[in-house]
Amino acid sequence: MRKFFNNISEIDHYTMQLEQLCDSLKCQSCSKGDQFISHGFVYKKQHCGDKIKVGKRIFCTNRFGRSGCGSTFRLYLSTEIPTLHYGCIQLFIFLNALLDSASIQASYEKATGTDEPRSAYR
Repeated sequence: MRKFFNNISEIDHYTMQLEQLCDSLKCQSCSKGDQFISHGFVYKKQHCGDKIKVGKRIFCTNRFGRSGCGSTFRLYLSTEIPTLHYGCIQLFIFLNALLDSASIQASYEKATGTDEPRSAYR
């Protein structure tokens, strides 16, 4: 199953064609391919409080007469790292600053614009 896409419209187009793709898609949990439905967007909260779309969920449905397992899978933009709160750009800025001998706090501030280094140590 394809997990990364170039933009949100590409993900949306892919999830609207799940019924036509049933032969090539298989659930990782139950191995069924004809039970997927689109299940909403995945958002990432920005520092300014705005939410942006970074992906979409698909659901191996066990509702309305379907026999899926109920598992949910996420499809992401290729610029996002799943479970990481920052995008690839911030990660690379942070790592480059560290390689340029900046402190962890200075590197984190340069990458994120936040002067609280607590998360940088994680």
